[in-house]
Amino acid sequence: MQRAFSFLFICVVFALLAFKGTPKGPFPGYTPMANGTYFKQFVKGTGKITADSGGALFLKVKFRNQRDSVVLDVNVSAKMVSFPIMVSKPEFKGDFQDVFMKLHAGDSVGFFMLLDSLKQAYPGQFDFKTPAIDTLKYLGFFVKVDSVFTRAQVDTLRARETRTKAAEQAKQQKIQDVMNSVHTLATLKEPFLKDHNDSLLKPGLQRLGITSAPDEDGIYFMSLNNVTGPTCQLFQKVSVKYTGTYLDGTMFDSNELVPGQQLLTFTLGLDQMIPGFTKCIYKMHPGEKAVFVLPSAQAYRDGLTRVFTVEVVSAQNTH
Repeated sequence: MQRAFSFLFICVVFALLAFKGTPKGPFPGYTPMANGTYFKQFVKGTGKITADSGGALFLKVKFRNQRDSVVLDVNVSAKMVSFPIMVSKPEFKGDFQDVFMKLHAGDSVGFFMLLDSLKQAYPGQFDFKTPAIDTLKYLGFFVKVDSVFTRAQVDTLRARETRTKAAEQAKQQKIQDVMNSVHTLATLKEPFLKDHNDSLLKPGLQRLGITSAPDEDGIYFMSLNNVTGPTCQLFQKVSVKYTGTYLDGTMFDSNELVPGQQLLTFTLGLDQMIPGFTKCIYKMHPGEKAVFVLPSAQAYRDGLTRVFTVEVVSAQNTH
């Protein structure tokens, strides 16, 4: 009888120990946090800093349900390799912001939160308009931290971005001012140039050093440097520097007047350009500079011959 009692006592002890070691809650292996949140760390990163309020995390994020099925891949949905999250003061203990403030670069974690708590604390942010998600009791976050920025680092980046934007605005204003001056002068001279367009052709060609005959379309073409290899091809994306003048040398357009002006980029055969310009680009090699003189019919059909000095900076296949 005593032996039987001892055996029964041992069985009870083992049962109690086994029960005590069994994880509590709906997510075995997860540590309970405040307000119904359950947390688990899969990988501990090597990062040393955490984000404070006003900081930022760049993440890979997937939302999962309690059956561990992915219900939304945030990065795929947003078409971002790394999704930015601004860190702010948690709305309640154990919410996702509370978790984010504890993470380091390289951490990989999972946590489940009561979806109703999230909806109440963050109105509109967790209304997915998808029954498969909106009817969940718990919303699972599975997160890999790519990088972490403190508030001070974010402020530094924002200040740098502000300076960059200001510099860009100043550059664009300078370009606009210069081009307004160019267009104003060209517009003033256009009536005289139209009246003398034919008589200006010969001296204009002499000034440019063009001695070759025009092609069947009346276009004069002269290369300014010796470049070999394949010429620009149909459907290539071509980027060029250019300056456009009239036969007397008056400039009417250019993307080379102010440092930082954008290249003219277009796809041969798809983007609409003036006919003579396109025809001449087909003759050019990447890296080549050339001058071409376009009669009005091959330019803007306004009675004015146009002269373009062009450098093909690049020509890239689009397929």
